[in-house]
Amino acid sequence: MTEPTVKEFASFAVVPAYFISLAVYQWILTLLDVVFIRRDLRLLLDVPKLKSYAFGRFWNKYGDFMSADMPPETTRLLSTVRGTILDVGPGTGDQLCHFDSAKITRAYGVEPTTNLHEKLRFNAKKAGLGEKYTVLGAGAEPESLIPALAKEGVLADGAGEGIFDEIVVVRCLCHMPKPRESLDTMYRLLKPGGRLVTHEHVCNPWGKEIGGSFMSLVLQYLYVYPWEFFINCRLNQDTRKMLFNTGGRDGSGWSEIHLEHLLPWSTLPTLVGYLIKKT
Repeated sequence: MTEPTVKEFASFAVVPAYFISLAVYQWILTLLDVVFIRRDLRLLLDVPKLKSYAFGRFWNKYGDFMSADMPPETTRLLSTVRGTILDVGPGTGDQLCHFDSAKITRAYGVEPTTNLHEKLRFNAKKAGLGEKYTVLGAGAEPESLIPALAKEGVLADGAGEGIFDEIVVVRCLCHMPKPRESLDTMYRLLKPGGRLVTHEHVCNPWGKEIGGSFMSLVLQYLYVYPWEFFINCRLNQDTRKMLFNTGGRDGSGWSEIHLEHLLPWSTLPTLVGYLIKKT
């Protein structure tokens, strides 16, 4: 594993602060919009809705920039996605350009932040997915996802299991209010032998894996509260453990697990790979 230079380490140490500052700016614009343009003061009391609206503004503005330099491990993996897929939390669809549209039969993009939908549909069309890609205004929680799929006719036969060949989860588990329940639902919807493909930023693996950094772990805990409030995301979530235990403890729900940490020394390490559901 290549050790980071001092410049690289210092850069990643301050990157979260930079993103938080951008999010704060969008929050200010959101509040001004609510008070002076929409004139809906009641919305100020609905913090979850306000956070969703502010995040939508943030991602519409900076999503392209934050997605421009995805690691090759991720882009190669996304290019192999095939069949009928569930694309969970696609945001504005910045990753759809990495899909091979010829390999995809049908795709359902589940995105709860409705002010991202217009750009998501545009990017789906731009990626050559066109009418293959259906945008659903829902979250990944069972009480939201299942009715949305049923309304679309995906569950027309009453089936609630084994529907999708592949489920794609890119940078969204950290946003979910109920990640464990959402993963359990995804597992049920995945066909036996199907893949769950993921790219998530996670807690620094210091003390658990070679290459982790105590300093970066401390910095994550310093950033965690403003990051969660303004960017609506958990910076230090142990996503690997959640994925590993989905479908059964100790990885028993999966026939294969291929996950690796990228930049494990940084404040924004990522977990990339896939898991195959047992047949």
